[in-house]
Amino acid sequence: MNTHVAELRQICQYTTGAPFLVRTRVERNLFGMLNAVMLETIGVRAISINSPVVESQISSSDMPDTPARGLALDIAHVFEQFTYLCDTSNWSNDGQDVRIQSCRREILELCDRFENQ
Repeated sequence: MNTHVAELRQICQYTTGAPFLVRTRVERNLFGMLNAVMLETIGVRAISINSPVVESQISSSDMPDTPARGLALDIAHVFEQFTYLCDTSNWSNDGQDVRIQSCRREILELCDRFENQ
């Protein structure tokens, strides 16, 4: 099992800890998962986890329209959804209200897709 997948599964199961640490761990492991997909499919490291940058990087390569391409874009989408929910929460004005429960299903689906590719 990929270490990033294992970490994400653990975070989704136990969301204890300082909010900024949990958020950082989610972001770091989503980016690690994206890098693994990009390295395996097109041989380059992701330079960002933002959707437009991921799309641009994929488009500039000759990566065919494969499940891995969709997975890479979905990882970026879940990252953006997670950070948006954290940053716009009514409970926090500093982006530190970690919203794992709002993205748990999507994160676990990404883990399943990564492991089954």
